[in-house]
Amino acid sequence: MSSPADSEKVPSQELCEPPDVEGPGTSVIGLRLRSARERAGLLQDDVFQRLGYPPRSLTRWENGRNTPTFDKIIGLADLYGVSTDWIAGRTDIRECARPGMVLVDWAAIETLEELAAAGGAFTDVPSHLVRRPGIKYATEVPERPLFLSLEEAKEVDLRVRELWKHLGGQMP
Repeated sequence: MSSPADSEKVPSQELCEPPDVEGPGTSVIGLRLRSARERAGLLQDDVFQRLGYPPRSLTRWENGRNTPTFDKIIGLADLYGVSTDWIAGRTDIRECARPGMVLVDWAAIETLEELAAAGGAFTDVPSHLVRRPGIKYATEVPERPLFLSLEEAKEVDLRVRELWKHLGGQMP
C-alpha cells in the first residue's frame, strides 16, 4: 500500500504513524515535538528567535527529560502547524482542522489504487465509497484522515477521477 508520502501524485502531507517510544527518557511528547520541528524545517535556534524558548529547554523537552507547560505546547503546535492532541499522543491525526481545509479519507484512495493495480472495475468499488446523488452534509471522520488545503484536495480529486476512469466508472 502506498501512503501520501510515497506518491508524487498526492500532496506532500503524510499521515502520521505513532512514534516508537523506547528506553528511559523518551516520551511521545518529546518525539513528536522533535518530529514536528524537523518537518517544519526549523532549527532550535529558529524556535528561539520566534518564540523565545531557549534551545537548552527544547533539547530537554524533545529528549523527554522535561515536559513543557501547556501554554508552551500551544505555542509550539501553532508554530509547527500540528495539533496539541497529536503532540500529547491522544491522536495520530497530525494536522489541525482549520477553516478552508478539506478532509480526505486516504484509505478510500488506497482502495482505488489497489483495485486499479489489480485490474479491477468500478463494480468492485465498495458501496460505501460510491457517492450517491444528493447533499452530503455530514461525514464520519475516517480511520485514516488527511486534512488538505483546497489546492491539495483538487490534486487528490484529479487522481481519484483518473482512478475511477481507469476502473471503468463514469464521473459526473
